[in-house]
Amino acid sequence: MDKTQQDIGVSLRATQQLLDRHSDIFGRVNESSAREQLNSASARVDAAAVEQGACVRESRGLVGRRKQLEELLRRKYLIPLAGFSRSQLAGVERYADLTQSASNLMTGRLILCARSMAEAAAPLADRLHQEKFPVGFLDDLRKATDDVQSCMDQKSAVVMRRVGATTEIASALRLGRSAIARLDALVASFLLEDSRLAVEWRAATRLKGRPDSPRSPQRETSASDEPSSHTNDDAPPA
Repeated sequence: MDKTQQDIGVSLRATQQLLDRHSDIFGRVNESSAREQLNSASARVDAAAVEQGACVRESRGLVGRRKQLEELLRRKYLIPLAGFSRSQLAGVERYADLTQSASNLMTGRLILCARSMAEAAAPLADRLHQEKFPVGFLDDLRKATDDVQSCMDQKSAVVMRRVGATTEIASALRLGRSAIARLDALVASFLLEDSRLAVEWRAATRLKGRPDSPRSPQRETSASDEPSSHTNDDAPPA
């Protein structure tokens, strides 16, 4: 989550805690559908944030593994095969495919290069064996290529999961902001009778950095705002 989303998530939890701490005052409010909406939104934010964080860590791990697999593919298979082809196989069919340089290719193009080299070298398997390439060299090359492809596919799947979690966070935060707007109206009469509680409520429910939020500094004065402190309490922090 970005900083603004984190601030809103903190505000949702602070509002829950305040309502629970003063359950003797907000008993009926805590039984309202607005409170249920707040609880649901907060739980959804927490679950999606956990999923998003897990995706970030998994993605980093897959990037590191993919780089290792790519380096293995280049150093152990593609570079030796290309070097041998340049020195020993001039004039054979698909010579250009056999002598491709894989040094600076990105993942997708590296996979295509490896597959085309393996295909071009297939009719020359006996020749490679005679020249002391390991038995099953081309099969191992294909497997190494498949490993890179699999790692790339896993990374793409993790990215999609992360996108889904990010979308869920945004949706849940909107639900939470809506819940706070509803709760604001329900608690107004209680806050008129308790100035300290009114200050705590404003502190808990302030949603930072969102001009469209129900607790934005630009909103009209509500029943829960004290005339003497409204401007300073609702101003965004320096």
